[in-house]
Amino acid sequence: MAKVIFGNHSSVLVPRQERDGIRQFYSDVLSGKIMKADPERDFVRLGEDFYIGFLYGDVTDESEFLRSFRAIWLELKSDNVEEMSRKILESGLVRKLEEHIGPRCVWLANEQV
Repeated sequence: MAKVIFGNHSSVLVPRQERDGIRQFYSDVLSGKIMKADPERDFVRLGEDFYIGFLYGDVTDESEFLRSFRAIWLELKSDNVEEMSRKILESGLVRKLEEHIGPRCVWLANEQV
């Protein structure tokens, strides 16, 4: 039987006006590196081998975007969950949700949710 695993590349369509916040969060907070940028997209490397492309477009209603199939859920792993959670929350770009699934997991959401 053929097997499938998730690769190390992902992409998501996001509102054009979110570009600065996305760059700040993925570069400054998560220590990612912008590998390539042009007017319509950014390619960010997280860690040694995970790449995420942000394709910027015109989204008419952000509240609908955040609840649509165009949104992405991304699991982050850290060797120090408490420290990374604090760093992410202190950025002001996300907020902590009340739901928890375990002591090593923290659910975060874009501040606009």
